[in-house]
Amino acid sequence: MLAFYLMAAFLTGSPETDADITINRPVIDVDAHLADQLALRLIRHHDALTAVSLVYTSVSERRKDQPEGAYWRRAIAVSETGMFKSDNSHGHKRRPWQYDPSRKTLVITPSESTLLENLNRSMVILDYDTSEAPNSIQGENFFDVLGWWPFINWPPPQWYGHAYSMRAMLNEGSYRLLPEKEVVGSKPCYTLIVNDVLTVWCDCDRPECVLKGEVYDPTTKELDSRFEMREYEEVGDNIWLPKQFRFTRFDSHAHTPQLREKVVVDKTFLVSDIKINEDVDMSIFRQEYAPGTVRVIGTQKETGYEPVVDGQLDHFNSILNWCRFCSLEEKAKQNSRWNDRLLVFVLCFLVGSCLVSRRFLRIACKRSDNSN
Repeated sequence: MLAFYLMAAFLTGSPETDADITINRPVIDVDAHLADQLALRLIRHHDALTAVSLVYTSVSERRKDQPEGAYWRRAIAVSETGMFKSDNSHGHKRRPWQYDPSRKTLVITPSESTLLENLNRSMVILDYDTSEAPNSIQGENFFDVLGWWPFINWPPPQWYGHAYSMRAMLNEGSYRLLPEKEVVGSKPCYTLIVNDVLTVWCDCDRPECVLKGEVYDPTTKELDSRFEMREYEEVGDNIWLPKQFRFTRFDSHAHTPQLREKVVVDKTFLVSDIKINEDVDMSIFRQEYAPGTVRVIGTQKETGYEPVVDGQLDHFNSILNWCRFCSLEEKAKQNSRWNDRLLVFVLCFLVGSCLVSRRFLRIACKRSDNSN
């Protein structure tokens, strides 16, 4: 009879424990003190990082739709005071990233917000005096990987109804630590489930180092994203950052279970040139405009351009040099003198035409004003 009561108590007690997972307080399957210590260490590690400057470049992977040696390079700098800069490029290892036609630079500071298309040298002034961070910042991959959100005046982005940052999610208090340790990359890890949305695997020897993270749709329980971090390095006083990470995203909103397992993005990146906190100089966030840069001014009726930095000829020469550099065929390089002369003639003709048109336009405007 005693065994029967014990069995009944066990069976009726399990559902209550599972139900408590979503209640806004810690629900721990092992030592509650250990779970709280782990959460506190993660929050302190999050708060110790106030500014970062680094570069991450994708490991060379050849796909059917890309030439051999294709890469993705991104340099970012960020400060908790609302300063952000990213230099994004997609290119090939046969040429330096400075010559990437897709390269763009985004700068946001309290005094300046610009998006610069480097090859065209056209800049757009962005109005980011808002209550939340712009999408171009919320979607930064490195923030997702670390679960890090440094900005003081902007709230973290929302993932499945929860603010996505290590501090914000752990402060909600709905987390549980699984009793079994799991091995990730040959290292035993604590497994911490937060809000039934985020699961992180923390190195048992150094809990600040999260070796893997997974984001789930709490409604369907489908895996949305996976982050794998490797080769942690101490970049400051007990501040650790990965020198390599892999980012995998799944089609979690598809209509069938088979399609939801489809990999949408699978990229591995190498991290370099890491600077943190006081080593992140404020000069990093100042944009330097090359000769020939213009500002795009758009209205509902028309789009206009005005020079920010003079130097149209330097601009055209830089495009000419870029074309020479990116030529892939030796034959084209050998026979490029005539082509270069023709290109220079065409460019000079275009510049001259623009200048003449502007002059005639000014004369016409003056005559119109005088006639009025």
